Parts: sequence; structure tokens; C-alpha cells
Amino acid sequence: MKFIQYDNQKTVLFISGMFAGSWIWDRSRPQINSKHLVIEESLAGISGRVNTIVQMISEKILKLHKPVVIVGNSLGCLVALEVAKRNPINVEQVLISGSAGFGDVALDIRLNKHNADAIADKLTSQICFKKYMLAQEDKGRTAEAFRKNLLNVVGLIRYSKAIKGEELLKQVNCPVKAIWGREDEITPLWQVEALFSKLNIPLSIIDHCGHSPMYENPADFAAWVNSAIDCPIYMDQVA
Repeated sequence: MKFIQYDNQKTVLFISGMFAGSWIWDRSRPQINSKHLVIEESLAGISGRVNTIVQMISEKILKLHKPVVIVGNSLGCLVALEVAKRNPINVEQVLISGSAGFGDVALDIRLNKHNADAIADKLTSQICFKKYMLAQEDKGRTAEAFRKNLLNVVGLIRYSKAIKGEELLKQVNCPVKAIWGREDEITPLWQVEALFSKLNIPLSIIDHCGHSPMYENPADFAAWVNSAIDCPIYMDQVA
């Protein structure tokens, strides 16, 4: 697992989803007022076992000697919550967007080596509500992450189907806040609204936005993170 670190005051760890790497944060991250720690690879590019990924992240944050805020997208949200559950002293807050684990994930993936290209095309078409927002280069990166890591994808999908997000949330001691694209096709908003209300998890909604608001509506997403972490001063420097 490769980490990219950007220095400032409070440390925010960004965890993207099964197929997107660090690039998913590139449009919003420069507007977020914190020290940044970004996992470079997609989750599928790291391992097919969430326990392995969580252990690697836990080892990293223990070396920071201060609590971090974790921001997750898609499957990265469940990873973030698992890390927070296991490291209550080292995680200050978890911010989630488009999380799996709270209902059916609308990917309709039936894996085999013969339909990889068709599935990759479908995946990339669902990242943004405004389809023109997805750059061709990023579409290619997403498809490549899927094609190159089919065995890991199988393991991660199995985990996401088995996990009960509500039970996981109840085991996390730090504050959790959520933001969703209203038009999210992969993890629909209606699956989480009542639950988050019941658990007193603040939920913000971005209109005309799909599964990855940090990419599709970066200014709105960055403003939400800045408000959540209350960290107003920022200078982006590579560590």
C-alpha cells in the first residue's frame, strides 16, 4: 500500500473505493484545509481481504502519534469504519459518502473473464450523474483497476454483501457524518436516509450529483469536509 502525504495542521486520511485510486480526490483535496494522507491505489489493487487493508491502514495511523479524520467513498467508507472501530483512540472522526453496506449495491456484477470489458464500461458509467464529468483518463483507470484485479474484486464484493453497515456503525465510538449525491445510482440515497436519522448521523445531500461527490461536485464536497473538521488554514506541500 502506497501513501501520499501532504502537510498541514490536522491529518485527514482519504480512502477511495474498490476501483478508484487517489485521483478520485484530486479535484476536491486542494480545497480541503488539512494535512492529507492519501492511499494511492484502489482497494482492489491492494487486496481482496478487507482485514488486510484495515491492518495496513491501522499500522500507518499508529505511527502518526495523533488522531486522524478518515474520509471514505464507496467501499472505502466501510474500510474507514472498520479502522475506526479497531482504533478508537487514533480516529477522531469518520466522514462517509456513497457507502456500501446499507442495502443492495446496484452494480449487477457477474464476474467472469469474458465479460470484464462490459462490466468495466458499466461501472464507469455510474460514477457520475453528469456523465460528461468523468474524464476519459479516469474512466480508463477505473476500468483497468477492475480488469487487473478480478480475484480481489471477488473477495471485496463478498465482504460488502456480508457486512451489516448498521451494526458496524454502532461499534464506532467517534462521530460519523455522511454526504450523498442525490442521484447516486450505485448506493441509492433512499437506502440510508431513515437509518442515519435513527442513529443521529448528520446527512448532507448534494443535488444533481452521483456516487462520488468529491469528484463530480468538488467545491461543495470540500466545503462540507472543511466544515466537518473545522480546520480553516491550508497550505498544500508535499511531505
